[in-house]
Amino acid sequence: MGLGLSLSGIYNIGHDVGGFAGPAPEPELLVRWVQNGIFHPRFTIHSWNSDQTVNVPWMYPEVAEDIKHLIKFRYQLTPYLYNALYEAHAYYRPIIRPVFYEFGGDEKTFEPSDDFLLGDAMLVASVVDKGATTRQVYLPECVDGWYDYHTENWYEGGQTVLLPAPFDKPPLLVKAGSMIPMNDDQVTFATRKETRGMKLFPHTLEGQSEYTLFEDDGVSVISDTSCAKIHFVLTVATNQIDVRVTKTGGYQLPYEQMNFYLPANEKRPLFVNGQKLESRDGRFCFLVSECEEGA
Repeated sequence: MGLGLSLSGIYNIGHDVGGFAGPAPEPELLVRWVQNGIFHPRFTIHSWNSDQTVNVPWMYPEVAEDIKHLIKFRYQLTPYLYNALYEAHAYYRPIIRPVFYEFGGDEKTFEPSDDFLLGDAMLVASVVDKGATTRQVYLPECVDGWYDYHTENWYEGGQTVLLPAPFDKPPLLVKAGSMIPMNDDQVTFATRKETRGMKLFPHTLEGQSEYTLFEDDGVSVISDTSCAKIHFVLTVATNQIDVRVTKTGGYQLPYEQMNFYLPANEKRPLFVNGQKLESRDGRFCFLVSECEEGA
């Protein structure tokens, strides 16, 4: 239903996690439902249960930490989600998409599946079988393959892989060549602290891709002065990785630096706007004041 609504132009959607009516879900089902819900534009645990209970994140102490971790993970992904919401508004691009939406040339993506895309980069594989500890995922055919978001292992496209499916880390793949903006800190809605990281998932050998990050204060009417767009061009060669960063718009960003991240086994040096960045505990720090002004 959600994918059908998205294809019909109703983008800002989500489901009542845990179910709105009927008996309360068992602990395992609640966790799996949360895993699915955090990747939707609208995420809410909302219910009226026939057994007089109310669904809340802490209703089962034995899985409360897992659900807490998942909600924090959603807060980390908020910049990616927010950007997808802006693109839906500005360019009518669905936020969640059937896999065949991006990979229509792969006939297997038309087969029945519980998988869906979040934006054009993330492949979400929901766990729908009780007692499952792993999940088989079909990876659509694409030139540079896929990364496991959590382990950063790389897989070739056009095959089915078996991924671990623990309660605290939902199976999630990222298309190689993608850039995923995130809040660096595990923030909550209450703190409102804005930090930015950009996770790079480079092409395996060579390639180029682009991404534009929309930033604003979340309140003002969108205009040239109330928002900013940061444009990234990722160029991957066999001997190095280059990122060009440009900025347009008059909005003053609420953070002074941006940290880039590469997969742990990536050994090629990283250059941003021509400057070689050195890793500090896996972070490559870039000052946003060094962004080039875009046209």
